[in-house]
Amino acid sequence: MEPAGVRPARRGTVVAVWAVAVGSAVCVAAAVPPAVVNWRTLGPGSVYVVNALVGVLVPPAGAFVLARRPGHRIGLVLLSAAGLGVSFLALSWADYALRSRPGALPGAEWAALVAGATWTPFLALITLLPLWFPDGRPAGRFWTVAERVLLVVLVAVPVLSLLEPRVALGLAANPLVTGPRWVTPLVEGLVVGCVFAAAFVCVPAAVVTYLRGDDGERVRLRWFLLAAAVVAASMFVPGPPVSDVLTGLALGLAALAITVAVVRHRLWGVEPALHRTLVFGTVALCLLLVYVGVVGLADRVLPEGAALLGAATVALVLAPLLSRVKRMARTLIHGDRDDPYAALTRLAERLEANLDPEDVPGAALAEVRTALRVPYVALRVHDGQADGSGGECGTESVLGRRPGDGRAVETVPLLHQGTPVGELHVATRRPGEPLTARDQVLLADLARPLAATVQAAVLRSELRRSREALVEALERERRRLRADLHDGVGPSLAALVLALDGIAHAARGADPARAVPDRVDAVKSEVRDVIGELRRIVDALRPPALDELGLAGALDRYLTTFRHTDSAPRFVVESGLDGTTLPAAVEVAAYRITSEAITNVLRHAAAGRCSVRLTLDGPRLCLEIEDDGAGGAAPGGGTGLASMSERARSLGGTLEVLPGVPTGTLVRAVLPVGGARSGG
Repeated sequence: MEPAGVRPARRGTVVAVWAVAVGSAVCVAAAVPPAVVNWRTLGPGSVYVVNALVGVLVPPAGAFVLARRPGHRIGLVLLSAAGLGVSFLALSWADYALRSRPGALPGAEWAALVAGATWTPFLALITLLPLWFPDGRPAGRFWTVAERVLLVVLVAVPVLSLLEPRVALGLAANPLVTGPRWVTPLVEGLVVGCVFAAAFVCVPAAVVTYLRGDDGERVRLRWFLLAAAVVAASMFVPGPPVSDVLTGLALGLAALAITVAVVRHRLWGVEPALHRTLVFGTVALCLLLVYVGVVGLADRVLPEGAALLGAATVALVLAPLLSRVKRMARTLIHGDRDDPYAALTRLAERLEANLDPEDVPGAALAEVRTALRVPYVALRVHDGQADGSGGECGTESVLGRRPGDGRAVETVPLLHQGTPVGELHVATRRPGEPLTARDQVLLADLARPLAATVQAAVLRSELRRSREALVEALERERRRLRADLHDGVGPSLAALVLALDGIAHAARGADPARAVPDRVDAVKSEVRDVIGELRRIVDALRPPALDELGLAGALDRYLTTFRHTDSAPRFVVESGLDGTTLPAAVEVAAYRITSEAITNVLRHAAAGRCSVRLTLDGPRLCLEIEDDGAGGAAPGGGTGLASMSERARSLGGTLEVLPGVPTGTLVRAVLPVGGARSGG
């Protein structure tokens, strides 16, 4: 969709403007052989490199602007720089025929006359561009007056140049007409006035536009003001050819700044045209440099064939150079959407590195942002931990600033084996412009390996957390055992020692036959208490009923203690294990989860019936405790449910708390039992 007000030019206009840009480059290329001879004969001051560089770099920018906005002022100024390509050819021709090889070429005076009249678009570039950028209008009333004066001067300079009495810097008489002597100093004064107007009137106009503009205009003008500063600085560099080269490149940078403003902010919405312009300008400049270098070297050995050798070299390097520049231009403008394989390869190389789980999101976001050339990307990873509300909490990594200028942020789900593991959030490049179909395809291609890597990083994080939880649980268990032994068994054993001392003392007394048996009976009672305490501690580690009766029998025995209680519900154990021997850790976890769930039922449910179901589903044990009570339990509601959930996760299982049907609560735990064996 084109922005409002954009009206593509007719085919004839497009062909015409691009013909002008190509013609300028052809003129520069044709002028290289005589320019090389002039350089060697007359010195670098005789070759106006700035005209050559501007004639190659700037007209293509004007061509693509005018192709979409016929008659646009900025496009006309940029395209007028083709006059400098013509001027470079005419100046090289005139110097060659008048000074380097006098009489070797015809029409030297006419070439000098053309050169003096066609270089003046340089003045338009340094004055009108800062005055009109970005929308082709002056910044205010004062600059409107300045604009009219400058337009008069820019028309007067080439016209007066045709009336100068001598041309080619005074080396030849004007072949058209012999004008008065005051014309030459008048032209020089007007040129100097334009230079001063550019520095003190036109560039300040761009600054005023920047200060008055909104954020979008300011971003566009930053590029342009940077280029204008470089142009101004280059003019103070003394001596050709360095000053000419810097000025020419700076003006090319100014043209590029305009194209950057166009593509980055949709001023004219012509990314394809910009792509062609960048390709054309870069290839033309590179070929020009190759041509100049080859002709300059060959002129020393084979002067007559230097131009032919240069043309042959250009023909040889054209195809590979064009292919390489096209790829670079596509990557610069569109990112990697035209080469998804490169983006996937780069992402795979980054993710294959031995990264910590915390570093994976940042590395992935950097590659996605580079591939799509977007200002903001974010990755939200589900870490699989229950958050108290039954959902999943997650971590978020962000690269760039979330846009607040109307740009949309599109969300791409990351799925691994059909399970959501995270989300990728990508902002569009510009306000009001969604990501293209190619962008969506590239995002989908990037999402697949990214989802697998994110899942691996999540599993590594969970494994590390599980190890830490296991170490912590072992330490808690050690502390509990130490406390039980120290506070329970220890004092009891110390009391036994004292009791035995009492027996020994009684045995040495006056009536040992009567005193000793009484004391022995007391010691026996204390020993029984110690044995009971030790049994309690051992049972807490692993209930002996599991070894004697199996999981189903142990649970049935455990529930027997509540069956004769009037307020307890009716308990039922339904087992589908059929004598299967389960791993010891699974039996203990299932037993403890059930006992904790039964405790919750007794305390809170007010249920009439509670069933415990044990079934095997392949390599998993499914444990369900369901009651018909009041319901209302949820994960995170107390330490008991958190402990049950932690026991399930420590074995790689899951635990859910669901509403019963029609009332009550259902606790379902699924535990892996890879080592289970059939008892049959």
